[in-house]
Amino acid sequence: MRKNIFLFTFGLCLCTVAGAAASVMAADAPKKPKALICAMSNYYQCSFENGCQSATAEELNAPRFFKILLDRKKIVPVGRPPEDTHESRIMSLTRVGDMIVLQGVEDGDPKRPDGVGWTASISIETGRIALTASGLEVGFVGMGACSAY
Repeated sequence: MRKNIFLFTFGLCLCTVAGAAASVMAADAPKKPKALICAMSNYYQCSFENGCQSATAEELNAPRFFKILLDRKKIVPVGRPPEDTHESRIMSLTRVGDMIVLQGVEDGDPKRPDGVGWTASISIETGRIALTASGLEVGFVGMGACSAY
């Protein structure tokens, strides 16, 4: 379950703090980026039994780095083995005030009910990203930063 949940992102992949993201993504910027590179610094796994616990990207099989291809509405992990070709589709991409909000769904393992819905919010001002994913009796949180790529 964990493998499929985080192959899409959050670094999901989304952690170099990016002042550059602010100026490039700002509404008055002359050119908007087509892609962001993101790095995750912290992950947490939450359950009814254990509350929320810190977890490493490796424990969750989550990417530490990933690209958000805004123009193609995809999230692609970086630094994965060549046979890992998973990409996540962004179903909704919206600007809300001073942040960009991305949303999607991951199906997980077709043999068991382990899919998740996810949301990533990226600050246009600082480039910081907060990612959440929730599924059947489990939740995940990731924190990091993004920069124009």
